[in-house]
Amino acid sequence: VDQVFNCGSWGEYALRRKQVQAEMAEEGAAWTGELRTDSCTKGEAADWFRTDEYPGGVNEHWLYHGTSLEGEAGITEGDFRLNLAGSNAGTLYGNGVYLAEAVSKSDEYTSPHGANGIRTILLCLSCLGRVNYNDERRPD
Repeated sequence: VDQVFNCGSWGEYALRRKQVQAEMAEEGAAWTGELRTDSCTKGEAADWFRTDEYPGGVNEHWLYHGTSLEGEAGITEGDFRLNLAGSNAGTLYGNGVYLAEAVSKSDEYTSPHGANGIRTILLCLSCLGRVNYNDERRPD
């Protein structure tokens, strides 16, 4: 396990988080429910949900992103690149950064590397803001 802290990306994230806080204070939250869809979360409230720093709320969570070793290097040394979105696994909901609340979802988007087949999953602090929630079995 390695911890990566990219100062440039963090500065952009912190600025956008302030903007999201202002938007949510003005428009309210669309959906801020629990993030759980499989048995690995057992329905418990997430202890990493960070509302104390932003009392108005920004719907901030730690989420998983499965990728390849090359993808991990590009993301951690630079940033997520939307022009590469879906290049490994497709884009069901269009171009964007795909994150999951359960590692059991993100591991499907990894690829093995090295003799021992190690896979790469990033744990990303994510500011969700106003979520467009969809629970359709087969979204169009």
